[in-house]
Amino acid sequence: MELAPGPVEMRADVLSVGGSQPRYFRTDQFSEWMLALKAKFLRVLGLDSHHEIIFLTGSGTAGMEAVAANLLPRRDHLAISSGQFGDRMWEISRRRHFRFSRVRMDTTKSPEDNLCTLDLDKYKSCFSTIAETSNGYFIDPRAIRRAGLPDSSLLMCDGISAAFSDAFDASATDALIIGSQKGLGLFPGMCFIVLSEKAIDASLSNRTDVNLYYDFHLYIDNMKRGQTPFTPSLTVLYQLDRVLDNIEADGGLAAVTAAREALAMRFRARLDGHGIQYTREYASNCVTVLHTGSVDAELIAQDLKDNYDITVATNSPPLKKTHFRISHMGNNTLDEMDRAAEAIWFAMRERS
Repeated sequence: MELAPGPVEMRADVLSVGGSQPRYFRTDQFSEWMLALKAKFLRVLGLDSHHEIIFLTGSGTAGMEAVAANLLPRRDHLAISSGQFGDRMWEISRRRHFRFSRVRMDTTKSPEDNLCTLDLDKYKSCFSTIAETSNGYFIDPRAIRRAGLPDSSLLMCDGISAAFSDAFDASATDALIIGSQKGLGLFPGMCFIVLSEKAIDASLSNRTDVNLYYDFHLYIDNMKRGQTPFTPSLTVLYQLDRVLDNIEADGGLAAVTAAREALAMRFRARLDGHGIQYTREYASNCVTVLHTGSVDAELIAQDLKDNYDITVATNSPPLKKTHFRISHMGNNTLDEMDRAAEAIWFAMRERS
């Protein structure tokens, strides 16, 4: 059972698409298919055709690099971090020699309590992680706007784990990064950057030091004819088409996020029944972060793999020995959540 936060457990029909022969794609037929795929993606997200999608072959971090290259101003930028992955944008900004402010969220407090202390109206842009996969902390993009970020300022969000896991309004963002191997349940290898009209316009005026591979306008111009400027991961695109069809057939995005919430709530209820500690407050649906106390979390993770065939993810230092994570982003069932909680209880009892 795959319960690590990416790659996640995939649906069998989506997995089978990965075994098909990739087709030559510089054709009119592929272009028509690609334009239809983009329109379907926007429709599922509840966005209009004035938005654009960058189909970027690369990891979620590549998406963050691309957003920084095309959209971050040289100054008057705020980077909000809730943990390890939010820190990554700090590092990207530092390496690009941007003058930026950075704020670390206190994850014991609500996003609103954190944000109300910030003077957001002075920033031209803001970057925030929606669901911090290292600790599960969730920030609704609308909360950042309500806290005072001006409508004229760009709001760029790492939605790599939050998209298709948590209910939030994608239209509240100007750049939304989505990862293929997370809530969408595809093979790793692509990220999808959804841009508002404001972000598209902003990228036009930021034309210095943009890497060739990350240049949004190469992607936007090529997409007018249904193509990408560089070879995409075709298998991931085929899988994306299947997943979007499944989402529409199964009731839309709201049904998907409701199902992920049901998995998270069921698992956490089972942990409560066993007295197992986990991060409760301000938690995303994408992961549950368990606290093992004096029991070595790495040993628990290994026991789960060896004895129960359950794959989970440990954390990076300093939480590597005391915390591990269970994903709710994959094609898992409520029964599997029950079985995982039972296995964790047995493994922790044996090690205590």
